[in-house]
Amino acid sequence: MKKYLLSLSIALAFAGIANAQYQGTVDGLEQKSELVFAGNITAENYVRHHAATFDASGNAFVSLAFDSQLNGIEPIGVSAMVIKLNETGAEAWSAPIIGAATVKDLLSDGNGGVYAAGVFADEVEFRGTDGATIVKDGYQEEGAYTTMQAASFIAHYDAEGKLLNIGTIVPTHDPNLDATGMYFAEDGDTYCSVQQLAIANGKVYALYTLKGAVETANGSFTSGSMDAWGIGWYAALQSAFVAEIGEDMSASNIVASIGSETFTTQIDSYQLQSMRMAADSDNLYLAFIATGPNTLTTAGGEKKFEFSWPTEGGIIFGYGLARINLATGAIDATKQSEVVTSDEYYATEIKQMYKSGNSLVVCGNFQKYNGFYSTAVATGSSDVFMAFIDPTTLDTQRLGSSRYDEGDATQNEEIFTSSAICGGKLFVSGYAASKTDHSLIAPINIIADLEGDGEAIHSSNSGYIFGTAANEAGNMLLTAWSHDLTGSCFTRYGVTSGGVNDAIGKLNVNVYPNPVADVLRISEAADVELTSLSGAKVAAAKGVTSLDVTGLASGVYVAKVTTAAGTTAVKIVKSK
Repeated sequence: MKKYLLSLSIALAFAGIANAQYQGTVDGLEQKSELVFAGNITAENYVRHHAATFDASGNAFVSLAFDSQLNGIEPIGVSAMVIKLNETGAEAWSAPIIGAATVKDLLSDGNGGVYAAGVFADEVEFRGTDGATIVKDGYQEEGAYTTMQAASFIAHYDAEGKLLNIGTIVPTHDPNLDATGMYFAEDGDTYCSVQQLAIANGKVYALYTLKGAVETANGSFTSGSMDAWGIGWYAALQSAFVAEIGEDMSASNIVASIGSETFTTQIDSYQLQSMRMAADSDNLYLAFIATGPNTLTTAGGEKKFEFSWPTEGGIIFGYGLARINLATGAIDATKQSEVVTSDEYYATEIKQMYKSGNSLVVCGNFQKYNGFYSTAVATGSSDVFMAFIDPTTLDTQRLGSSRYDEGDATQNEEIFTSSAICGGKLFVSGYAASKTDHSLIAPINIIADLEGDGEAIHSSNSGYIFGTAANEAGNMLLTAWSHDLTGSCFTRYGVTSGGVNDAIGKLNVNVYPNPVADVLRISEAADVELTSLSGAKVAAAKGVTSLDVTGLASGVYVAKVTTAAGTTAVKIVKSK
């Protein structure tokens, strides 16, 4: 096994997050069980993403990262684990991926097994519960492994955890760029990163983002490229494609791709920024954000999305939607819009997409303005959002957002982490964080109605949640870090219409930052009473929007907040 080289970007992304309580809870849900994997990863290597899914029998599949011994397995660097939890929430089996790897998505295969999709670097060892081992090589630059997890994998495990098949995509340089003699790739310039899995008509589809070139069973595909300033200094641009996955887990057929032109002359990149997909029995739906002109290509034709580029400052984000007929490959419908935002930061992404009943549901985060709904304006620098879209017309029916003020737009931002649909509601989680050191400011948890007019949103700051899954039987799984940052916590809930309605009826007021060092702030004037977990009152004030807690000892407190609309209680962590 080759030595794993820890990416500096990962180390920086999760610095400064200790001394806080991260247990994830949502008001109004009935807790059924909880499983904590303790001591599996150190604070500097925390991954703020956990893939999770349910199968039809009520079993759950989850992923976690580990850099210390877990279930008797010694990791290499930050390794990954796929775990099956039975209907009671207990561990049924676990399958390690030893080496630099991250599981990005999990999808039930309908037979008690699971598909696991992710990215990896270096040389990685995939193990099944039957002792079988498959070793795969990642991306190399000039004969040496890079620190970036630049290659993708899709692994298929059966109901007992046996590793059935695994397919990988390892990208290469775009040969057109190499031919110029003026392309000088650096670590991170070439990658193929799987983002999402979906099933339609018994077929598995995978969505990838790409810089460089890949080979599939039906030919090669290259991303766009840029001739910066028109002086013959070249760079690759990001594109995306959706591939049908064969039984051997290889990309057997590219059904849709989107990207910019080759050798576009420009100062700033025209490229795809992010994309997600959803599917039903007849159609594949795509939602994406891009800058500059990008072309969607399928077996049935192509559609060019002409997004503008500002002549002076700012960024124009183009929002696009498309519906593709899976039988013919025809692009049956498209919709596009664009918004101008600041050029000081990028905090605009599509992160998840569903087809649910009469709506497409698209979730993510946006800065300043949202292209799906022209009247939506972010509070502070950015907002977590959820858009409800008509699948026939691709018109946006309504849009909800967090409306949380995280402060200075140049210093802080909001990040979407996960979402799930359960009991007729959409559950969305995210957090506000510092842009400089990525330290956490406050959790963002939202419950929204799937049907009806208006936003009908309940916001809560009850815990940091980094993975969510749900099934039609009313079971929900939330993933959080354990209280003392020494492990991962998987909590199973039962969702009832009464419990969810009670949650939506609670007071909609934000209390932040959480953790708090000196001043606790309230989003509107309120009476605030702070007590210890033993019930002792430690601070109180009436009609305020802030409360000085500098003198309090570090630990967990309960803030009782009362406005004209009612009273709610929020757990607060006082940091040192």
